Amino acid sequence: MTPRFDLRPKLGPLGFPACIEDLFRKVLVTATIACCGIACGSTPAPGGTPNPDAAGTGGKGASAPDGSTTFVDDGASPVSLTPPAGVVADLAETRAQLSSSAPDGADAFLATWKPAYAASLGYDPLQAVNITTLQASASKLNAAETAKLGANGFVISARQTFPTFFNGYESIYADHLPVFISADSILH
Repeated sequence: MTPRFDLRPKLGPLGFPACIEDLFRKVLVTATIACCGIACGSTPAPGGTPNPDAAGTGGKGASAPDGSTTFVDDGASPVSLTPPAGVVADLAETRAQLSSSAPDGADAFLATWKPAYAASLGYDPLQAVNITTLQASASKLNAAETAKLGANGFVISARQTFPTFFNGYESIYADHLPVFISADSILH
């Protein structure tokens, strides 16, 4: 029997990996506060200045502890923005989590998050489903590459290179092989 491994991450309600959805939620909360401030006019218009006398700004026009900010556009009425308490609480929680887990430097980072390496893969990559399809294609692995695949679970071929990501994907597509599309290729 050929082993099958499910390496897919746990998906959240939106269909993305749960860790990505959690990070996205936290970034969205921060972005929402920033965008609401801009959209609601809490930043000074060109020529406007923060109101140094606004309540809760400490005479500097900065945000108050409740998250509100007051600015005055020269010649206009003061505008004050107070985000919902839940948004302020989420932002405070996110900031606390980030500051509590942030290491002071590279040594502290390595001490906090030591990588753990497995002694072996725990499976034989050369028994993967459809390895014969790969070996029957124009992209087949040579003996040295096959040995690396067996030892490491992956291989990067210096022998088979392409001038662009598109050319590489086109070759894989033409051979009817499964493809992994990486973020760097999309950004390229």
